[in-house]
Amino acid sequence: MTFRIDSVAFETREDSPWYGRVIFDIKGIEGRGEYGLLCATPDGLFLAPRISGELELLLPTFRIPKGADKQAASRILAEALHTLGWGPEVDQAGNIVNSKTYVLQPMRL
Repeated sequence: MTFRIDSVAFETREDSPWYGRVIFDIKGIEGRGEYGLLCATPDGLFLAPRISGELELLLPTFRIPKGADKQAASRILAEALHTLGWGPEVDQAGNIVNSKTYVLQPMRL
C-alpha cells in the first residue's frame, strides 16, 4: 500500500474556506493509485478523494505544530499514515523514502 506525498500547502489567506489548514496532495489513497487531498485541521486529519469529494475523518488527534515547515509536515503525515497501515512512502521514481521501512538484503556467504 505505497503512498506518495506530492505537495504540502499551508493556507494563509483569511478569506479562504481552507484558512489555517495544511493541505497535502497525495497519490496512493489506501493503497490504490487514486489521487486525493489530505487536510489537517484543528479537528484532525481528513481525507478528501478527488473522485468522490466527500471528507472522511482518518485521525481525530492529528496535529501539525504551528511553525512547522513543509518537510516537517510531510514527515509528520508519513508517520501518521504508517500508524494507519499505509506505506511505505515512495518518491516519484518509486523508491522507498521512509527510513522506518526496512528492505532486507541477502546475506553474502
